[in-house]
Amino acid sequence: MRIKKNKAGNRVLKSFEDLNKEYEMTLALVQKACKHEEISDWCDEWWAIGHSTGRRVKHCLHCRKRVEVDESALYNMRKQQLKNNKHWKKHMTKEECDEYVKTGKWPSNLSKRLKQSK
Repeated sequence: MRIKKNKAGNRVLKSFEDLNKEYEMTLALVQKACKHEEISDWCDEWWAIGHSTGRRVKHCLHCRKRVEVDESALYNMRKQQLKNNKHWKKHMTKEECDEYVKTGKWPSNLSKRLKQSK
């Protein structure tokens, strides 16, 4: 637990925001100074347990900064999503499917179309 003193000299616990800001600044300094000499193998990137971003990354083993990002796996993941989910596919044109696979953006009126079909 980190303790700081206020202007009156009383000891006060640092808030989460203070600790997080301090951590972010320290991490930025470490990553800026690091030469990234030790690089990991390719690994999948996850934004939460069981939820892949679809990207493969290489990161520095010392400071954990992402050094390389491979987007091709993301393309394949989106393509597989559409192949497996016929519900989406039947409400999208071929052009919309291709656009989603390339950019990851759903057609703007897709949710409206899905509601109408129920």
